[in-house]
Amino acid sequence: MKRFAAILIAALLAAFVAVSGGQAQSAPVTPPAPLVLARGESVSIAWRLPNDPRPINVVLYRRVAGGTLARIGEFPAEQLSFVDKDVQQGKNYEYAIAAAYRKGPVSPISPIAAVSIAGGARITLKGGSLARAVFEVTIFDQGRKITSEFVNLPGETIGDLGFVKDLNKTLDFRLGAKLLALEVAEVSGVRPQREALMDTAGKPMTDATGKPINLEFKLPGDTREVIVARIRTKDGRTVALHEGESIDG
Repeated sequence: MKRFAAILIAALLAAFVAVSGGQAQSAPVTPPAPLVLARGESVSIAWRLPNDPRPINVVLYRRVAGGTLARIGEFPAEQLSFVDKDVQQGKNYEYAIAAAYRKGPVSPISPIAAVSIAGGARITLKGGSLARAVFEVTIFDQGRKITSEFVNLPGETIGDLGFVKDLNKTLDFRLGAKLLALEVAEVSGVRPQREALMDTAGKPMTDATGKPINLEFKLPGDTREVIVARIRTKDGRTVALHEGESIDG
């Protein structure tokens, strides 16, 4: 009996030491995945952190999709957001966070949040002749989408340096693609047509809301000539770009 009492007292003393200062130390809680949003050539990241226990810092991790998570920064918990400008167009990124506490422990890493930096820089063939082509080049600068037109000859790199009046500076619209040759091709046009769907009595049929039901289909139109630009992309591919078509830069 005396031995049992001694064990009980020892356990109580250990519990008292663990809560010295009046509060027990709770285990770190795994935070939820951050919120991520692509904005041109940057990613905005925001996070919510557990209240009990309340962390003092948040540790941010990033990786290119399929790679290894790497720590890219630690911020005060009150900051709640960060803008990552160290990203590249055409890549997919994944982010996660962990909560850091005053006495050293760090929580498990949160679930992953993914974002795609795609569809940004583009080259569009606007038209031209067999001698030269007109391209529209779109890039991003400081989160802004900037578009400019350039006339290029076969053998030249598409785009050029261009002064942007709104930004009062010169930007590089050369995305690494080269114009190899210009050709003419014939394409068949398409003529859309719509007809009302009739019932057996010859009256227009309607849907549940009373709106007429129409059939839409496309008919071959007139044949016309278009300019085709043969382009070598920055990654070495050769593509045929028809007038009005675009490729990612």
